[in-house]
Amino acid sequence: MKPHDTYKPELNRERLLKARKHAGLTQDEVGAALNISRSYLSEIERGLKKGPFELIAQLAQLYNVSLDFLCGLAPSSEGEVMEYRVHDIEERRLLDIWRRMDKSERLDFMSSLAVYLSSDRSSASVSHVSLLTEKRQKSGF
Repeated sequence: MKPHDTYKPELNRERLLKARKHAGLTQDEVGAALNISRSYLSEIERGLKKGPFELIAQLAQLYNVSLDFLCGLAPSSEGEVMEYRVHDIEERRLLDIWRRMDKSERLDFMSSLAVYLSSDRSSASVSHVSLLTEKRQKSGF
């Protein structure tokens, strides 16, 4: 795969169904919450239709799991729904900030994070923290 190629993860139907059931929700309840029909959700869960990204993101939020989990990018294990639930308040805050970023801001953030993780962390952390602070001030966080 070339660096400019884009990987497009597929929704994992089994995980989507498992997450909904673990959340204790029926298809009717999810449909009402997200303003979609039960039959449309059923078709997505059975792999007959692909939902738009925005809907899949809303499902992940409603089920309290990560998109990585729903797309099968997170490793599968016993108790996988619990493992990939977002529990920590700081995790939720980070996800909220991420969801508010546009594509360009996300790329900048990921580039900065990659530099931080691959370099001397004592010097990189200063620039990383200042970048995050600057982004927060611009975004009103």
